Amino acid sequence: MNAARIQQKTGSSCYQPGPLQHNEMKRKKLEHYLDKEWQLAINGLESFVREGKGKALHRFRVQVKKIKALIQLLTYKRKKSRIKKAFKPLRCLFQQAGKIRDAQLLLDLGGAHHAAGTLLHEQKQAMAAAAHDLRSKAKTSLRQVKKSRCKLLRQLTKMHQHRIRIFYQDQLRIITEELSGKGAAGRLHNCRKQIKALLYNDKLVHKALDVRLNRPYLKTLEKAIGSWHDHQLVARRLPALKARSRGLLKHALLLSAAFADRAATKR
Repeated sequence: MNAARIQQKTGSSCYQPGPLQHNEMKRKKLEHYLDKEWQLAINGLESFVREGKGKALHRFRVQVKKIKALIQLLTYKRKKSRIKKAFKPLRCLFQQAGKIRDAQLLLDLGGAHHAAGTLLHEQKQAMAAAAHDLRSKAKTSLRQVKKSRCKLLRQLTKMHQHRIRIFYQDQLRIITEELSGKGAAGRLHNCRKQIKALLYNDKLVHKALDVRLNRPYLKTLEKAIGSWHDHQLVARRLPALKARSRGLLKHALLLSAAFADRAATKR
């Protein structure tokens, strides 16, 4: 695979964006989007603290990923930014939520593949302990998280479309390179994170782009990588899943081989 192919679709290596209909994305639009996503994240977390349901935890994690994706775009190639610092309290809660998700994943896949009762019991205990820790941390840090939202919103500035286009150009090129050649399997998970960030931000900035993302293909690819990664993690504790993990890896790599040609097209 040649990384230059994606450049042919989205611009030259030095990247010269086409004419802009608007020069910038206004601060108010960014503020509205971020405020809404942040509140939805807090709602999901508070719901989990009250009821302990997995759906609420999932909503929380998805919303944090959307916020993280926007922050990645806002801070791209900026040496000094307080935005990431304002995001830190929410990120810490997200990391704790990830421990619950990991234990639940092993329980789900382990139960479906007849894992030993001792392993399942161990994961139930780990999940209960992680959930208790998240509830405790949430109760003590939610006020700080809400204050951090205000700090982050104050840091927002208008975003020039030129920078948005460069961000997408660079990310598409980097993913193409990461999925090329030997050792691509070891880079799949990170590529999935980058793909999801592009998809999340696309809903906000797609009108500013001079490329059109192939959303169906990118969603299919990131889900294939995600399924492989989940099975790979569990296979470390449950060897019976190793064969299934290898099959999912092969499928993900086959899909990723088409990235340069299918990820995006010029408008």
